[in-house]
Amino acid sequence: MLYLLIISLFIFTFLYLSLYIDLAYLFGLTASIIIFFYVLITHHFIKIIDLLANDKKIITNKETANDHPIIKSARSRLKK
Repeated sequence: MLYLLIISLFIFTFLYLSLYIDLAYLFGLTASIIIFFYVLITHHFIKIIDLLANDKKIITNKETANDHPIIKSARSRLKK
């Protein structure tokens, strides 16, 4: 999250410095908006990918009914 603050500070500093040059301001504004939204979207998709990876880990670690201690002891008593 810190890198979003650093990027936004860089963008707004560039915009402030290019305030009196019309062409640079237009280019700077366009580029700054595109870069800012690119970073936001990338950050959002990274969070989604991490959540999906965590969900897959949880699903693979689920116990089945055969792994339950009561079932195991009953099977061992019945010798199956």
